[in-house]
Amino acid sequence: KVEFYVSGALNQTDTSSPYTFSWNTAQIPDGVYVLKIKAYDRANNTNESTGVTVIVDNGIPQAVTIISPIHNSNVTGQIRILVSVADNINVSQVNVYNGTTLIASDTAAPWEIYWTTSNAADGIHTLLATAYDNNNNALNSSQVNITVDNTVPSNVAVVHDPGVYDT
Repeated sequence: KVEFYVSGALNQTDTSSPYTFSWNTAQIPDGVYVLKIKAYDRANNTNESTGVTVIVDNGIPQAVTIISPIHNSNVTGQIRILVSVADNINVSQVNVYNGTTLIASDTAAPWEIYWTTSNAADGIHTLLATAYDNNNNALNSSQVNITVDNTVPSNVAVVHDPGVYDT
């Protein structure tokens, strides 16, 4: 028989020639793995191969983070929503949501969306970003709460004195 090991853990055993090993890397996290085989003869003597290092990179986004605005910030007017996506190689799109409502999508890094908050009700809103890879796999960011406040006090007036200059 032949045993097939992935990073020290027995993964499969094959008892008939030709000895083969199938490993679906789409089902495991990206990373570095060491593959080894251990062969047994009929007397149960063994011989082990040296390890072969392989890198698994399925291209699925590994982390999605809303960088700006920051959690629990106050916003007004048009804001820039900046999203960081680890593993930009195969990212095809980033969607940004206000609750469950899609604000907009971006199809190229840097992943940024501009949102005019004056169209939203004043109060707390929850932002969420979702990154998609080329195979339509998705990963969500953590939620970011923001407070929209587009009210302008009616008793505030802007006065310009043309005789006063800053130098």
